[in-house]
Amino acid sequence: MADEPEALMDPFKALKIIEMLVDVAEEADNPVAADLILREIRNVLAKTMPKKPRRRPRKA
Repeated sequence: MADEPEALMDPFKALKIIEMLVDVAEEADNPVAADLILREIRNVLAKTMPKKPRRRPRKA
């Protein structure tokens, strides 16, 4: 269903992916590559960490 949240990524798998991305970033000669790798790390974190439920506005 559309209302069901997407399944979270396994934390260990996410850490292994992040570790690999950090290794690639350390070896990259291109400074633009670091920005792309940071974006990929953020994507992995977004798939791993649970979303906070949105708070409803208070009724006055």
